[in-house]
Amino acid sequence: MKAIITSGLLLGAAYGLMAPAIAGPYVNVESEAGFSGSDYVGSYVHSHLGYEQKVGTNTKVYGQIGPTVVFQDNQALSTRLGAKVGGKVVITPKADLYGEFKMVTGDASKYAVKGGVTYRF
Repeated sequence: MKAIITSGLLLGAAYGLMAPAIAGPYVNVESEAGFSGSDYVGSYVHSHLGYEQKVGTNTKVYGQIGPTVVFQDNQALSTRLGAKVGGKVVITPKADLYGEFKMVTGDASKYAVKGGVTYRF
């Protein structure tokens, strides 16, 4: 498991060095922790490879996939497949709409959808 996390971090560092030469692909390493009230439930560490594409003048879409290390309270560490797809639409120079669908495989696969508006002052 340490190798997966380390490789994700190394890929992220390597991407930072070559980013100007490549358009679209990226590495996203992200951690999420879950709580029920004040009780810790578990965490995910996503190490995803992704690709972002501009569509027209006002829209960007992306997709990413890779290993997700799952740390559940009082359970063995596991590695699953995680993926995300999403996008952003510029409404005005100060406002964007965004949305994302994400999932993590497993005995009971987890899914989530989020969306919203960003307004800049």
